[in-house]
Amino acid sequence: MSDSREHNKAVDKHSRILAMDTSTSSMSVAVLEGNRMLEEVNSFAERNHSLYLLPIIQQLLGALNMQVSDLDGIAVGRGPGSYTGVRIGVTVGKTLAWANRIPVIGVSSLEALSYGSRGMCKGERGDALSNEWIVPLMDARRGQAYTALFRCRRDGSGWERMAEDAVLLVEPWLQELKKRMTGEQLPERVVFVGELEKFTELIHAFGEAAGVEVQISDRSIRAEHIGQLAFEQWSSGMQEDTHAFVPNYTQLAEAEVNLKAAKK
Repeated sequence: MSDSREHNKAVDKHSRILAMDTSTSSMSVAVLEGNRMLEEVNSFAERNHSLYLLPIIQQLLGALNMQVSDLDGIAVGRGPGSYTGVRIGVTVGKTLAWANRIPVIGVSSLEALSYGSRGMCKGERGDALSNEWIVPLMDARRGQAYTALFRCRRDGSGWERMAEDAVLLVEPWLQELKKRMTGEQLPERVVFVGELEKFTELIHAFGEAAGVEVQISDRSIRAEHIGQLAFEQWSSGMQEDTHAFVPNYTQLAEAEVNLKAAKK
């Protein structure tokens, strides 16, 4: 159930949305009108999101001659990703939404990362591929990555999630992807997006073993794509209960893991 203080007006192409993601070392903030981006600021001041997020929001709104009270909704990348980073973004998003009585919409940070690569769903002649997989990989240390699986198709089914957000060991995950490549599931190409430097060798080995074209795209999560996915969700009637809205960590923070282990 949505927060009773929130306005229930319908979202439309003129709704102004503040979007943000702080789930990784980069930070992105944008303002959109409907699904059209008006302005975006991207920062790579690692580990300083708590210091810079609110000033960047004010800077961005000021550049557009807007105030927080002019917004119709808040879109937030809910993770997975850095435990502290995700918490900062969700806390700021919830606070702004509550204080201004507007909806907050949570978006998978991994889906936004992948959604930014949907324009790659093209063949050499520019025609859409019939089945292209997009695999986000964000380093989670110790050979693990935050990951999921999406595809875009030419048959009208469009954008589709094929695996939920998770933190997985990369090598077994690539083996699982290879096993999924049967029949109609066989992709024409697999695009890997995100923080890929540590995984490049494994990705190329996967492509050779699976006999499939792979494409590597090092990129960061952009608030523009957080906002566009939020607009789609909001248009279909989805928004968060402001108080109940929580990050998707997919795993306990290392400190919590160590604390639980010490208690056993």
